[in-house]
Amino acid sequence: MKTFQLDGKRYMKLARTAVSEGAVLLKNENETLPIKAGTRSLKTFNLSYKKHSV
Repeated sequence: MKTFQLDGKRYMKLARTAVSEGAVLLKNENETLPIKAGTRSLKTFNLSYKKHSV
């Protein structure tokens, strides 16, 4: 397995790319999702997150 060290700028670019490619916009058609009408933003949490040393 090849290993390498990321510098701050390179890491941030990679992180932004991952977020932009992995983001999902949900549309609550027919009120399928348990979201109150008028809600403008949601916070999400990754409960399976594991801290890894880099």
